[in-house]
Amino acid sequence: LGNVYKRQDSLALFDDWKDMINGKEFPGGLKPEELNANLVSNIFQGPMEGSPDKKHYVKVGMSIDYIEIINLEDQSILTVYGPKQEIPYFKIGYTFGYQMPDFGAYATTRYLDLHAGQNSLFVLYLDKTYKESSDPENLNRIFEFDYQENILNQYQLDYPMYGFAVDEENRGIYAVTLDEETNLVRFDYLFLLQISLGTVCLNYNTWFPNPWQIISGIRNFLNRKNLNSLGLTYLA
Repeated sequence: LGNVYKRQDSLALFDDWKDMINGKEFPGGLKPEELNANLVSNIFQGPMEGSPDKKHYVKVGMSIDYIEIINLEDQSILTVYGPKQEIPYFKIGYTFGYQMPDFGAYATTRYLDLHAGQNSLFVLYLDKTYKESSDPENLNRIFEFDYQENILNQYQLDYPMYGFAVDEENRGIYAVTLDEETNLVRFDYLFLLQISLGTVCLNYNTWFPNPWQIISGIRNFLNRKNLNSLGLTYLA
């Protein structure tokens, strides 16, 4: 993995892509030496986000259960694997001559989204296929870790979530739901707070054509506005 590091505007090399697969057991009898950099990068792809002070960056896997905590100050990487430890079954396909993993129609998405906070990080765990993602059974979980890879909390959600943003000061987690009528919800320790999209002047069909843009809008809003101005309503 390479990452931009603000020391003379240079590119700091943290490790080699081969380090990601050394010692790993692959399904179907595949051997690490059969895999090239393009395939490995696709297997380990996922979202990445930096902490507010830019001292840490966090990357999570969408196809494999892993979390990487990158410390820019000492240029180290801590890696957390799990809850599932195995690499899911895939076949090697080719696109324009490049190796690509084919996980099949029943592939599950593992970590769907993350938030890198000031003192801790939050990751949204799904472990469902695309068709199952809105299933009310076995709902999403959010894990909270510190930057020394110690798990702090596990939050079992009561709505299927697509993506989220965190208000650390007020301990609120805002998320877009995956139910039939897309909603914006707030979750904290004792209750779930649901907000009508109309209440916060967001029209899903015209202002935000997809849920990721809603999440981006929420994050920008939290960075700029006082949360009390949202006019939230508690639900029983």
